Amino acid sequence: MSQTNSNADKIAKVFTDHCDSKNYQVKQDKELNNLRIDISNLHEKTIVNIYNTG
Repeated sequence: MSQTNSNADKIAKVFTDHCDSKNYQVKQDKELNNLRIDISNLHEKTIVNIYNTG
């Protein structure tokens, strides 16, 4: 299970690094079966869910 968590963390890092470079706001929450990332700027908001499939 630690491999699955490390993969989710690596995937989340790609999103958060890109968002930081674009000055987007990022909020990251761990839920039961997934990792949720809320990304927003002044006009739009999107949610990225990274599911654990392992």
